[in-house]
Amino acid sequence: MFLTSYFKETPEGQYKAEIHQSKIGYIVEYYKPTGEKFQSKDFPSHSIHYVKDAVENWISGIVPLNG
Repeated sequence: MFLTSYFKETPEGQYKAEIHQSKIGYIVEYYKPTGEKFQSKDFPSHSIHYVKDAVENWISGIVPLNG
């Protein structure tokens, strides 16, 4: 189930992260400005607050992703 989206502005365009709830926890899907999904991360044993913090760390550049 989709919960929320976050956006990251870069010189290349706007990246997006979507948080989804699954039967076993949360999933974050990361998208390039082209709309192509480049990474998905599972958070099976963490709270929604932890997951949101992880996405905010990505937006602020604290935690880079490969892709």
